[in-house]
Amino acid sequence: MWLSRIHEGEQGGIGRKKWNADQTARFSGDTKNKVALSILDYAEAEGIITANERKGKLTTVQRYVANPLVREALGIDNSDIDNVCRIRSKDDFDLLLRKFLGDLGRGYVNSRTTKDQHVAYARELANVQGQSSQTVPPESIKVPVAGKTAPKRRKPAKRKQPNVLTYEQDIMNALTALGGEKLPSLYNSICTVPLSDHTPLVTIGSWALLESLSGRAGRKTDQGFPAYFSKLKLQQYGLAVGKGDKAIHDALTRLSTSGDVTKHDGKAAFFNGPQLINDMETLKDLILKCAEEAQSSKP
Repeated sequence: MWLSRIHEGEQGGIGRKKWNADQTARFSGDTKNKVALSILDYAEAEGIITANERKGKLTTVQRYVANPLVREALGIDNSDIDNVCRIRSKDDFDLLLRKFLGDLGRGYVNSRTTKDQHVAYARELANVQGQSSQTVPPESIKVPVAGKTAPKRRKPAKRKQPNVLTYEQDIMNALTALGGEKLPSLYNSICTVPLSDHTPLVTIGSWALLESLSGRAGRKTDQGFPAYFSKLKLQQYGLAVGKGDKAIHDALTRLSTSGDVTKHDGKAAFFNGPQLINDMETLKDLILKCAEEAQSSKP
């Protein structure tokens, strides 16, 4: 009789009730699900979703937040998986979480998506309107258990450096509008390949992007792109000149030199990924203006 009650299900209330996925993961201490559980617990406690709406969502949330780009876009710090934190303001974090879980609820985010789709969705989160995009010291999202005190606020963790160039959708749109596959493909590649192991490769790709784009805009073959983007050209583009153009020219010169050296020298190469990220962010407006110029010069 007791074996029957243990193994044959609920049996109208006399047997054991089967645990759901959340309960099983919480009991077993499954590491890969701890971040997803923390997010769902927080969302339910904050009224972002209901207990009924979170049912069956654990696996899909886990698959998405396993991607570091999705975690970065949401503002999740999982350096201590027993005390998951947010590194975005509460308003930003709640805004992004509402979108993520809303997309999950309507099936736009689902368990059948691929790694590439996770990356694309991280970029979509980064472009959500209304967020400040600023980071804050880590704040725990752990929901206190009744009878236990809330975890103490942790000291700020060492900030993780981004591992890819910042992807800008407006740059991709501008390059695509020029026609051809080279420039959009180059841009997609340099914003996808991780810098941790491939900084020299991304440096050459970034150099090639500026070379090719400025060539489409009218740069002569015997002229380097730093010279092409002169003070007069920046004025024509409506960009800052005087003291304001120093950062732009420094970034152009560094990218031209590092790309050329990495491509042609037998030993020397550029390995400073964070500097490359900053240089490409500095050149964003110039790249957009150059694309406009190339568009206007199309036959």
